[in-house]
Amino acid sequence: MIKEYQKLLHNFVYLPKPNLNPTFMELCHLGGDRFEERCSAVLQFYFSPLAPHQLRGLFLDSLLELIINISFKMSESLPKKLPKSGKESI
Repeated sequence: MIKEYQKLLHNFVYLPKPNLNPTFMELCHLGGDRFEERCSAVLQFYFSPLAPHQLRGLFLDSLLELIINISFKMSESLPKKLPKSGKESI
C-alpha cells in the first residue's frame, strides 16, 4: 500500500503544472490568434488583484483614481447655471 502511494507521488511530479508567474510574452500567447483575446488576457492579468504579479489592487485603484479625476475636471468645465430655456446655448 505504501509503495502505491510512493509511486503515485512520484508520478505526480511529472503532471503538467499551471504557470503561476507568466511573463508578458506568455500572456500574449494566451487565447487564439485574435489580438483582442491577447489584450483581454493581459488586462485580466493586471487588473486582477489576486494574480501572481503581487501588485494587488494597484491597477484598479489607479484606473478608478483617473476616472474620478477626469470626471471631476469635466464637471468643473460645465456651466454653473443653465439658461432659462433649460437648454444649453452652443
